[in-house]
Amino acid sequence: MESPKPRPILKQKQGISIAAKKVDSFSPNYSDHSYVEDSMPESSGDYFKKGTQKHSLKDYHGAISDLTTAIELNPQEASYYHWRCSSKAKLKDRQGAMSDFKKLIELGSQSAYYSTLGYVKHTLGDYEGAIYDYEQAIGLDSQSPNPYMWKGFTKHNQGDSKGAIFDYDKAIKLNPQYADAYSMRCFAKYDLKDYHGAITDFVQAIAYKPDNSVIENLQELEKVINEAKSKLISSQLPLFSDRQIKIQNICLERRIEKLIHFTHVKNLNSILCNGLIPRTTLKREQKPFSFNDKLRLDGYKNSISLSISFPNDKMFYKCRISNIGRADWVVLALDPSILWELECAFCYTNAASSEMTIMSIGKRKQPEYLCNMFEYNGQNRQALNLPDNHPTSSQAEVLCFDSISSDYIKEIHFCSELERDRWILENGEYAQYFEDKFYAEDSYFTKREDYLLRRK
Repeated sequence: MESPKPRPILKQKQGISIAAKKVDSFSPNYSDHSYVEDSMPESSGDYFKKGTQKHSLKDYHGAISDLTTAIELNPQEASYYHWRCSSKAKLKDRQGAMSDFKKLIELGSQSAYYSTLGYVKHTLGDYEGAIYDYEQAIGLDSQSPNPYMWKGFTKHNQGDSKGAIFDYDKAIKLNPQYADAYSMRCFAKYDLKDYHGAITDFVQAIAYKPDNSVIENLQELEKVINEAKSKLISSQLPLFSDRQIKIQNICLERRIEKLIHFTHVKNLNSILCNGLIPRTTLKREQKPFSFNDKLRLDGYKNSISLSISFPNDKMFYKCRISNIGRADWVVLALDPSILWELECAFCYTNAASSEMTIMSIGKRKQPEYLCNMFEYNGQNRQALNLPDNHPTSSQAEVLCFDSISSDYIKEIHFCSELERDRWILENGEYAQYFEDKFYAEDSYFTKREDYLLRRK
């Protein structure tokens, strides 16, 4: 009988303490909520936005007024009834809330109905009933982040902070810009004494909602963040350098959410167990591996090549046609904190090109070279229709000179459900530790969206 394979060793990655030093630069003015009255709404959507803002500020009467106007302008939109029902529930108007329930059912929105029912039960203190209804909503629409977020909120109110974070993670996975989920997860992490994580979630919430228009419990959130900063400083945990702070600020400004690394599927077991390891270390330790680039003309076999937001489509295509095919490859999406927590150099085009090799590696580690990845060659990014988080050159890359723990893996992409399910079936002992990170879709196995424009 074969001896059992080792459980993946999940290393604790370095804490994100940058915000303890710089979080004030992201902090809003909590006393100023004048933005609610600044606009002159005309459409139902405008009134809806204004109503949800007032709901967030606990002005439930004002919220009901605006949401009622939105419903008068568009009586077929289920979400308007959902939010008006929530405001009525806060005011203990059960009859009014039930009236909106009935309308949700008439509109055929069963998922929204259960979400709203769960919210009302939560408001009335029936937490178990609320969780049951949120699970019903998820069963009807597993791609909506809202039931996960509110289920997490209910669990947190029950004192189950770990369970809450699990559901907040699900919500953020479905909507990576879900400001409310980040702010709610901030509270849960604080309760678990993960002060670094709490501060980082606060920064993300502010980054995705800079006007703070729909972030719940702002005053309480500010208090938690100030306490977290104090605890970090008093515990004398190391703060990041100015260089690292600049890199994270660039990532926030550019909305960089993922780093990308593609690899042969044969390597996946080892990566999940040991993390990504530079080639020189693998050879020195005599560990088997399958490499993408035999030559590594950049001269840095002691580094791991990463892309920002999307794979180097030109190289990835060559790898797939020179080997058996796309089914033999997986794409890893990694946490961008690698850029400031680990030793990285930034290359605005192919690292093996003469443009890059004539520059010292020390120079390329400076934050301005990360900026240069988005300003390369004076190209018109608008004409290329590039998202803010895509480097100008599709061959731009990051060289990471540290091993990368599997804790940094956010997503694992297979080209199809067939290949994903086959791998999970054959490698169950590894899959169980990463089961919520497996994806089956081919968006990373195609050309980058500016491919045709690049060829002109």
